[in-house]
Amino acid sequence: MSDNDATFLSGVYLSPPTISSLKPASLSAVGGAPLAFELLARKTVGVQLGPMASLQLPFSFATRDMSEKHARLAMHGEYRGRALHWFFPIVGVSVSRPLQKPIALACPARQPLQRQLELPLPGLDESAVEEGFTYELDVSPEHALVLAKTLTLSPMQRTLAGSTLVMAVDWRPLRPIRSSAALVVQKNSGGRWRYDITLEAGEPEPDDVIYIESAINKMSAVSFRLANVFNADAPFTAYFTPDSPAVFSVSPVAGILSRAGTAGQVFTVSYAPIEYGKPVRGTLIVLTDEMQWSYEVCGMHPQYAAPPPSQGM
Repeated sequence: MSDNDATFLSGVYLSPPTISSLKPASLSAVGGAPLAFELLARKTVGVQLGPMASLQLPFSFATRDMSEKHARLAMHGEYRGRALHWFFPIVGVSVSRPLQKPIALACPARQPLQRQLELPLPGLDESAVEEGFTYELDVSPEHALVLAKTLTLSPMQRTLAGSTLVMAVDWRPLRPIRSSAALVVQKNSGGRWRYDITLEAGEPEPDDVIYIESAINKMSAVSFRLANVFNADAPFTAYFTPDSPAVFSVSPVAGILSRAGTAGQVFTVSYAPIEYGKPVRGTLIVLTDEMQWSYEVCGMHPQYAAPPPSQGM
């Protein structure tokens, strides 16, 4: 594999039984195509190879067009007077990274992002015959499942023609996430374009505001139910963000969130103030692998009501 207009170095390893000698190795093009490979081994004649030893044969691949090249590496040797032959098929693919900076996709979680990308196709002759292509998203395993369910890429054309490819993006993140990926476009005759992408979904707007009143050194609690938005049970964690006051707590802090359409899990939010002052606010998070809910929690003191004056005064 090679970046367009660059050279790629690789090699093959050979580990046969004892060989008395190796005859010259050679590279040959397949299908009459110009040879884009070059064998770099300094010594290819009279090499002695012991039992279970290995031999590395480096070669280079260089190309100036967006294409796929095929070649065959041939090796010949002798073992106890018998001729031995090895043949290694080699495929070289041109890879172009036309963007100097990654494509940035950013939005708040739970708010869809829809836009069109105009992707340059350097190395594709504008006068060339239209050609089919395939594409895939290269994503880290950590976020592969989440992005597979929330990110859709749709080409706006069926063939490659001209200097650009238009791709529609529809991203609907359900929880905050920061990740990276690469869109790989490959034309049917060989040659790939790789476009790096960064994805960042920020904190969503709160789902609700929870108000709790409690006197000093007393505890008050409010409960609510929550079910998953998907038709499947999901493990969850519940917690207050680090910047939330320690007077708030939630129970349970972990468990299974039942599927959509059920009564859901009961969460209890407690507030235990230890001093007078202004109302305090915290942020409660309920998180699954695919979804996040957030609640603004406001803790207040009961309003003081002065006793009515006595009738004798």
